[in-house]
Amino acid sequence: MRKILCCFLILCICFSTSYADNAVMLGIPDTGHDHATVFTNITSDFTSLGYTTSKYVNSNRTETFVKSLITTTNNKVFVSRSHGNYQYAYNGGNVQIGTYLYLYNTSTSTGDKLSSYSSFTSMTISNMKLMVFVGCYTGKGGTNGANLPHVAVSHGANAAIGFSTTLVCSAANTWTKDYFDSLSSGYTVSQAYTISMNYGSMSYSGTGLENGVICGNSNTYL
Repeated sequence: MRKILCCFLILCICFSTSYADNAVMLGIPDTGHDHATVFTNITSDFTSLGYTTSKYVNSNRTETFVKSLITTTNNKVFVSRSHGNYQYAYNGGNVQIGTYLYLYNTSTSTGDKLSSYSSFTSMTISNMKLMVFVGCYTGKGGTNGANLPHVAVSHGANAAIGFSTTLVCSAANTWTKDYFDSLSSGYTVSQAYTISMNYGSMSYSGTGLENGVICGNSNTYL
């Protein structure tokens, strides 16, 4: 009887084991731009919310690798610091077909991109509570546009944020910290964005951060 009880308890422990929700932080290096320090600064915000963290900074990355991060079941938050841009139809027409993140140092090398046009095909990312693409033009086209936040939500992410214009790099780092400070204080995705615009003594007017694009459920809490 004791052996049966012990076996039952062991089975219960094994089946009840689960992985903690994780936040992925991706910082792609670029000469003259700091895309890494901010992730050290926001780690405590995730810790206070009960998340573990994974940081991938100061190295070029492949599209395949980044897609694997996005689709891993226990990864619930994805935040990136990189350069971004938008693309038009290949026939030279003036129709925007997507936005993307550079996954390499654009000053010294070439490499992959994470594109709303091609990278999300056949992906299901319902594991993602929030994706924050902190880079120029990542949200160009608005909430229903052909861009990273809209496509991320259409493939299952609960909420996603990008920016419709160019960003001042140093301000983008400060805003990222302000934003996650607000989220860790218990505000929703949209509330935290509004608060971050007036956080402390920092003014984001004219930096591009005021042109945020929020897609999906803006009432999401972390």
